[in-house]
Amino acid sequence: MAVNKLTGRQRQRGTFVIECALVLGVLVLLIGFTSDIISWQAVYARLQRMAHSGATLIRERELLFADREVLTNDDVQKLYQITRQSLTRTYGDFAPGQLGLYVEQVERQYPSGQWSSVAFHQGSPCRPARTLKGNSRLFPADQSLIIYQVTVCYPADSYYQALLGNGGVLIASTLMPGR
Repeated sequence: MAVNKLTGRQRQRGTFVIECALVLGVLVLLIGFTSDIISWQAVYARLQRMAHSGATLIRERELLFADREVLTNDDVQKLYQITRQSLTRTYGDFAPGQLGLYVEQVERQYPSGQWSSVAFHQGSPCRPARTLKGNSRLFPADQSLIIYQVTVCYPADSYYQALLGNGGVLIASTLMPGR
């Protein structure tokens, strides 16, 4: 009767291939997920820069338009066009029809304590996580102040966003005090 004696190498013949396949599979998933997060962060950084630039433009329009402090829909339309044109130039896969812009201005008069608020929307539906209206913690009690909030929204295809349940829409928002 022949006894089949396997040596150590013969018993380990298929394990290297199986271990290599498992480790390489995990590495491929890790690299893919990392590149997805990096591309998502790049789009978010562009939107954040545009929100900050838009808030600066809205704030400085008081100097540009004869000390007119009241925000109008025309101002927001111009800002939307500037934002859309800038993103078209700097972002290769940009789809202008999917861009959303939300601009809010809140003013508190001192000493009367009266509040006034206006908000305008352009493009795709876009809302900040928190609006300014009624947020009294942002205003000092002893002086008048205007605060602008500019929010830019754009959908980004991302596995990372899908896992977070965010629907794939990036929302970048900036607050800026008026002059």
